[in-house]
Amino acid sequence: MANAPIADLSYRNYDGALEPPSKRWTVIARHSIRRALKLKSFWVLSALSGWHFAIIAAWLYMMDNIAGATSPQFVEQFYKQVVWRDVLLNGIAAGQLMWMALGLVLGAGCIANDNRTNALLVYLSKPVGKGEYLLGKFVGLAVPLLLALAIPVTVFLVYGSLNWRGNGFLTDDPWMIPKTLVVLPVMAAFNAALLVGFSSLASNARVSGAVYAGFYFIIKFFVFLLTGAGRLHGMPEAIRPTLEKISYLSIDGLPYGFAKVVFGTDGSPFWIIKQGPEHVIARPPLFLVLPLIVGFGALGLGIAWSRIRAVEVVK
Repeated sequence: MANAPIADLSYRNYDGALEPPSKRWTVIARHSIRRALKLKSFWVLSALSGWHFAIIAAWLYMMDNIAGATSPQFVEQFYKQVVWRDVLLNGIAAGQLMWMALGLVLGAGCIANDNRTNALLVYLSKPVGKGEYLLGKFVGLAVPLLLALAIPVTVFLVYGSLNWRGNGFLTDDPWMIPKTLVVLPVMAAFNAALLVGFSSLASNARVSGAVYAGFYFIIKFFVFLLTGAGRLHGMPEAIRPTLEKISYLSIDGLPYGFAKVVFGTDGSPFWIIKQGPEHVIARPPLFLVLPLIVGFGALGLGIAWSRIRAVEVVK
């Protein structure tokens, strides 16, 4: 019996270093990331978010194989009008609705469910501070969102470099990939910060998700009305550009405006041929869009920080 594990007190003789645990937030983040990657909805919505890229790729494939066999000069002239960074930008913008839905699936309950089950009592009773808990939740949501953004974009970039490099893909703008590496993390971090903030406001994932979705679509609707008003007949030309730039003041509009600034383009409609200036809305200035992204992202994290409590405080 003296050799039984319960009587083995040899561990008491340990006299090594007693260092505090570090990177405790990675445990929370790793759990959230693993949970996200196990969801079928994650992979389905990530694939569906690339619908625009799939249509463009299919259309260009038919263009090369059908029109290229009968009229190669037409195909050559066609490709000279293609602005590839606009194609990439449009594909990213087209996938934002799917990414919003994925954000609801992954982020609506990231803190709300902990509030509902009183899991914060467990988290914060351990050597985990509010900052570590919040960082773990934020990173655990931002990384899957970034991965969902990167999957269709990466497939498109690889497919394009293999098939359209001779038609200007990645050669008309050699910095397109580095610019993409700037845009995607900012979009993922911005949406993750907002979702964490909304999730902390409720004790039910459905409630926080409904509030976030309502906020998303209501703002988008009013922005759409104001932007449309700028194009009404008789609207003074002096205020039309201002009303058009209001289109960027929404949850999906701010990242889209930032992407336009980084890619250095005013964009084009959801088409592949460059259009005249009357069909596009000029990109916003960086000094306007970047502070708004940072500010609203910090606001979301600040709300979550104020709501993270081990016990309910009665005032």
